[in-house]
Amino acid sequence: MKNLVKVLKEILKNFQPKKKHTIPLSESYQRLGYIDKSARVKDCGTFLEFQRPVNSSTCKLSYANFCRDRLCPVCSWRRSLKIFGQVSKIMDHIQDDFEFIFLTLTVPNVTASELPSKINQMQNAFTTMAHDNKRFNGAVCGYFKALEVTHNKNRYS
Repeated sequence: MKNLVKVLKEILKNFQPKKKHTIPLSESYQRLGYIDKSARVKDCGTFLEFQRPVNSSTCKLSYANFCRDRLCPVCSWRRSLKIFGQVSKIMDHIQDDFEFIFLTLTVPNVTASELPSKINQMQNAFTTMAHDNKRFNGAVCGYFKALEVTHNKNRYS
C-alpha cells in the first residue's frame, strides 16, 4: 500500500503537470489538420500500468500508451530521462580514464520565423569548431551534443 501511495504522489508531482501541457499541443495539431497526431498526443499517458517485481519494494512502469511525438511534453520528458541515464552510465564507466568538460553554448532568443536559420547557424558553427579544428580534435576524444529550444513569451531579440 505504501508503494501505491508513493507512485501516486510521483505521478501527481512529475507526470501530471506535463500531461496538462499536451492539451494545447493536441489542439494545435487539430487546427493544423493533423487529426491522428492530435488524437495520439491527447491520449498520451492516459493508461499507466505498474508492476512490482518479485522481492522488490518498488513499483516499475510496465506498460503505458505514450504517443512518442517529439513535441509532446510527456514524451520529451521521458526521452530526456532516458538520455540522462544512458549518458550517466557511460560517464560512470569511463570516469577513471578521462576528464570531462561541460560546455554550454547559448544564443539570444529569436522569433519563431528565425529559429530554423539560427539552428542551422549553430549546427554549422559547432561542426566548424569540432571537426575542422586541430586543437579541438587533439584535446577531445568524444562528445555528447544536445540542442534545447525553449520559449519565453516575455523576451525576443
